[in-house]
Amino acid sequence: MTRKIFDTVTLHNLTTKNRLIRSATWEGIAEDDGSITEEAYEIYGELSRGGVGAVIVGFTDVSDNDYYIHGAMKLSRT
Repeated sequence: MTRKIFDTVTLHNLTTKNRLIRSATWEGIAEDDGSITEEAYEIYGELSRGGVGAVIVGFTDVSDNDYYIHGAMKLSRT
């Protein structure tokens, strides 16, 4: 079976519309408290509308115990 870049793909329980994946990058545009800015929403919205199958977001704190780096998005709130 020949697979093509625009074929759908399933990775465990995630199915994407194609095999294009945008890797994580450092934007450094979160607010001082780690909240997401309008600029970040625009960047990721443009990526999703542009046809990429999946987006791996940049550096993101996910725990209250993480050492916060200024500009990183933060999913947890202390």
